[in-house]
Amino acid sequence: MNLGKLSVIGIGLVLLVVALFIYTQDSRKEEKAYNPSQMSQKEYDVLLKEVDDIQELLAKKGGFDEQVAEEMKKEGYDYSIAGMIFSKDDIRLSIIMNNMVVTPQEQEKINKIFKDMIIKNNLDPKAFKIEVTQG
Repeated sequence: MNLGKLSVIGIGLVLLVVALFIYTQDSRKEEKAYNPSQMSQKEYDVLLKEVDDIQELLAKKGGFDEQVAEEMKKEGYDYSIAGMIFSKDDIRLSIIMNNMVVTPQEQEKINKIFKDMIIKNNLDPKAFKIEVTQG
């Protein structure tokens, strides 16, 4: 084996180790952030209040949920939403599209509807992680 191939293999292994290290660090942060057994009661109560406030804000009459539903209906979409609110900075939405093939163009269009409503409602776009899938 020549020195060039050996160097490429070495660099690849170093990158793999770094990627695994970063992945495990991120996993630990996430576990700690959402594991109530590792939080003080006060931290847990603050997080619970924060989640309740966000949920209430999203679901209020004429609010985000209704606005999204109206825009999706205008576009003729049949869909469901599965969502989890972990904190005000981590809101995950899974948009399940019924009776249609989700092309990259449709996915972009649906994401735009949600992002426009997020901005319209003065919510933090960085807090939302949106996934569009076929039902």
